[in-house]
Amino acid sequence: MPPEQKIVDMTHKWMGNASEDFHLAKLAMTPNPPFIKSAVFHCQQAVEKALKGFLVYHGKKFRKVHDINELARQVLEVAPALNELLKQADTLTAYAIAYRYPDAAKEDLTTDKVKHAL
Repeated sequence: MPPEQKIVDMTHKWMGNASEDFHLAKLAMTPNPPFIKSAVFHCQQAVEKALKGFLVYHGKKFRKVHDINELARQVLEVAPALNELLKQADTLTAYAIAYRYPDAAKEDLTTDKVKHAL
């Protein structure tokens, strides 16, 4: 397989995983009451994986991190026009771990906050 095809294939895998997390976030918001903690976790995961897919596509290496800001800085080297959008996405970084452990959450989430992320 040519190197270019490997890049395209890996990009598709990252973006497919990002899409799945995005859909899981939306599904988590459908019950009444919604599963807010799961929704924000999957929002964070979707953005993280999409950024990693973008970096793979552009031949950029990245560390195994959950820090959207760190990944965004690398993305901005390739696409500075995404600056404002990535500033907004950085607020999701905390949700990579904030709600995975019962004693880690520092913020009460509202449905409105999560809907804004979606």
